[in-house]
Amino acid sequence: GASIFLQSQFVVASDSASIEWPEVSYGLIPAGGASFLLSKMPRQPALGKYLGMTGKKLEGADVFHAGLSRYFVDSKHFSGLKDELMQQRQKFPLLDSLLREKTNASVIAPFSLQEYTQAIEEAFSANSLEEIYANLERLSTEHHSLKVRQWSEECREKLKSSSQTS
Repeated sequence: GASIFLQSQFVVASDSASIEWPEVSYGLIPAGGASFLLSKMPRQPALGKYLGMTGKKLEGADVFHAGLSRYFVDSKHFSGLKDELMQQRQKFPLLDSLLREKTNASVIAPFSLQEYTQAIEEAFSANSLEEIYANLERLSTEHHSLKVRQWSEECREKLKSSSQTS
């Protein structure tokens, strides 16, 4: 399903949203074009590569913060939203305006990967798997943050155990 919705014009996440690529745990690449879409994420291509290579599950507002949805609507605003959307169908500018309004009215939790975004960029912006491993190795030994060092080591272990090279 993710490969289909990621290509849609109106992707809406909510506090109950979740997305993951469990096939990565079995050494498979994300199916249905998701690997292509993740590698081309406009705002954060390294994050897309990280998600596609590790299968990291995103929940709630993280789907929005990662750029996988354009809108975030708190589930408490769902009542009546369907009817409002149906009234506006085929009027794309009005749909966009309505969804932006609902996004602005929603309480959006902070991005759970925020403290790792720089490390994700450093590690996963590389052009080869070998470079990603080397970047993760460097981060796991040299980074000033213990959390980032632990995260880097966990990423390396995840890639070793489930990536397409194992």
